[in-house]
Amino acid sequence: MRHRCLSCVERGPEDECPACGGRVEFVDVCPACEGDGTIDRTKRRGVSVFPSVEGLYRYMAERDAEPDDLVVELEAELSGDRDLDADAGALVVVPSRVVGTQPFDTERLAVLRSRLAS
Repeated sequence: MRHRCLSCVERGPEDECPACGGRVEFVDVCPACEGDGTIDRTKRRGVSVFPSVEGLYRYMAERDAEPDDLVVELEAELSGDRDLDADAGALVVVPSRVVGTQPFDTERLAVLRSRLAS
């Protein structure tokens, strides 16, 4: 299955990216069925995150997702599980602390959606 790291799509390839290691696009097993063709495990240990806020906004723009009130930055360890949206560069982490929060920027999302539509 083709994977595309939305964080690196938006920011440019980064060798340190925990989702793709700077590859941006690559082939890996399906994150939903984990390669066996059957989706039977939809719960993962931890919370879903993106390596960058840019990747989060790109994901929301591409999927026409509705925003929450806050963007939360976490300090965390990778859980070892594959996120159901790993094909978009999402990761599953076990958070240890909240580093910071910022209001969700609906204007930024609207601009990105407009850019992607053209």
